[in-house]
Amino acid sequence: MATITWPTSQDTPLKSNWRNDTSHSDGTTDGSDATEGTHAAEHNKAALLLAALEAELGNNPSGTFADITARLAARQSCRKSADQALAANTTALTNVTDMVLPVTTTGLDYYFKFLITFSMATIATAGLRLGITTPTVAGYLSARVMIPRTADSNPAAGTAQSAAPTVAVIEWPGYITSSGDSVVSDQIPAVTTVWAATIEGILSNPSATGNIQVQASSEVTGSTLTLKKGSYGEIYIN
Repeated sequence: MATITWPTSQDTPLKSNWRNDTSHSDGTTDGSDATEGTHAAEHNKAALLLAALEAELGNNPSGTFADITARLAARQSCRKSADQALAANTTALTNVTDMVLPVTTTGLDYYFKFLITFSMATIATAGLRLGITTPTVAGYLSARVMIPRTADSNPAAGTAQSAAPTVAVIEWPGYITSSGDSVVSDQIPAVTTVWAATIEGILSNPSATGNIQVQASSEVTGSTLTLKKGSYGEIYIN
């Protein structure tokens, strides 16, 4: 039996002079024939490819997953494809475009994480508000939010740390325990610079399917909040 390995290239042998192997006139047993072509070799490669796929993905998933499609869907991700500027004259939470993850099966446990990059214009004392909405749950929702508050006080490389961090320089932490809940900080480190905030948590035993949707706003009016391209999210079925 042939060793089950991934073919080096599934496409390379498919050339314009490909012909059926009908006579095996050269007596080879490897599926190729110098006179008639490489048809049998392609069958061999396809069989090895399927065997390698089965070996990697499994042909009989067990436990949480009913089939291979469900197993692949156990981890999904999202990425923000363009900047999104929110109006400066409102503090109402707004859905962050692209920052949405699917909850496709009830009764399971979902781990999720979002890394939200953002900048604020005009007012450095305007904080950031971050929240999420989720499907209803029979179990619980528990998430932690961390928002940058002041500039990094660490010294340059090779320089001794002059003082231990204090409360004034840590990130602004907060917690989300229900759909529509949010955390709001009192300031950001500086305007125009791009900063990164995180939302991370568990959605346990949802009783309905739907989405986990990130929402955001400025803490105060008068300063435009921009959610940046490249922000990322991921979800796993535990």
